[in-house]
Amino acid sequence: MKLHIKKLAGAILTAIALFVGGQASAQRVAVKTNFVDWATLAPNLGMETRLSRHFTLNTSISGAPFNVKVSGYNIKYLRFDPELRYYFTRPMARHFIALSTTIGSIQASKHNKAQADYEGYDGAFMAAGLSYGYCKPLSKNWNLEGEIGFGWLYSEGWHGQRPGGLLLQEHTCSNQLPVPIRLGVSISYLFN
Repeated sequence: MKLHIKKLAGAILTAIALFVGGQASAQRVAVKTNFVDWATLAPNLGMETRLSRHFTLNTSISGAPFNVKVSGYNIKYLRFDPELRYYFTRPMARHFIALSTTIGSIQASKHNKAQADYEGYDGAFMAAGLSYGYCKPLSKNWNLEGEIGFGWLYSEGWHGQRPGGLLLQEHTCSNQLPVPIRLGVSISYLFN
């Protein structure tokens, strides 16, 4: 992984920490989990903190610590998703838009034992974009929310192949492309 992806990730986390430090009057916190991640066998946990009358900071972490099979590939990943949300009415209720980011790492490999073939990818990714969501209060302490977002992804890593058991051919690669960066249906518990 090249140094500039680490610098960009560090800059995003520093900016979030400075913003939160300047808005330290949080009065409401919610703990949440995303059902879409659970459906892909990725345990996850999130937290949303009120920063002001309309803004919240939503952070979550998710990952597949064990191999998940997708199109013949075994995939493991870890993802951190910070976002700054703006609620049109009040925090943690109704419509919101967000500046969303995603930072993570992924390992994907495909083995064909009969032909001794191997193909793999190991790298890091970072994405930023905009999201829209709706948060429906179910009771004083429970909310249900849906969110969708799109952005621009940058990834880098190495890609390797070992056709027929021959020597490993590997090279570094990087990609930039538009992607959906948020898809969620979450339940949250609010601490007042």
